Amino acid sequence: MNVSVDGEPDDPQYANLKGEWRDTLFVKGGYTIITRSRYRRYMGDFVLHCHILDREDRGMMLNVRVAIPDGAGGVANGHP
Repeated sequence: MNVSVDGEPDDPQYANLKGEWRDTLFVKGGYTIITRSRYRRYMGDFVLHCHILDREDRGMMLNVRVAIPDGAGGVANGHP
């Protein structure tokens, strides 16, 4: 069920979030989120992570690399 438009009955927390740009999002237990991101001027590596330390320690971290694709599944020369 997509709750990003109308929210849930008795809990409007996620209502009107579809299409919103956020840097922090509370995710309830049992929920799955789909995120999109856009990088206009940044090239290189960084980490996305959960701000709750015990969850971060259990793997809620993600390495992200922003690079120019080479068209063959890799990155263009001269980029990380």
